[in-house]
Amino acid sequence: LGLQQSATRLRFPTTTNNYVQASISPVGGNFTLSYWVQPFSLHTGLLYQSTSGLQQLYTHSSGNVQVYAINNTYAGSESYTAGDWLHVVLTTDGLYVNGVFDEAKTGAPGLSESGIRIGADATSPNTNFGFNGIIASVAIWDEAITASEVSALYAQGQGYDPRSDTGNYTSSANLINLWLMDDLATVVDR
Repeated sequence: LGLQQSATRLRFPTTTNNYVQASISPVGGNFTLSYWVQPFSLHTGLLYQSTSGLQQLYTHSSGNVQVYAINNTYAGSESYTAGDWLHVVLTTDGLYVNGVFDEAKTGAPGLSESGIRIGADATSPNTNFGFNGIIASVAIWDEAITASEVSALYAQGQGYDPRSDTGNYTSSANLINLWLMDDLATVVDR
């Protein structure tokens, strides 16, 4: 079983050893991380970064989105079911899900590594909690975008390309990484 691509979506058919290894520009201080995902099971990894700062972003078995950072874990309050499409946005100020502010966390740690694993839950992908579902896009900004910008991105839907400003979204100049899942060149399929 391997990764499967359809248009601008990447499907992870199992939770075992599938992830996208991506190089990023490290971001300390203010940042935003955005995901469009459809998890087919709960307690599935969305992002892993190894040693410092933000370490894991995942859907928990309780149905909410959780973030694990060095010496700090926080969880969104809204519950979701397997198969729901989610727009998950983490900023320095907290967590948004589907355009709505879900959990405040002042000073969330940055993305301090030069690489991330999209769809992984641990250094050697944890065979129990890797991502099982579809990822449509992942984006990183070197600023904490505003609540109105998060809402605007959600309203545009999963096919929107954030390299262009529209409506209340005005941060395209600060977008530093974007994966629309339309190029499998950086995929690690083990």
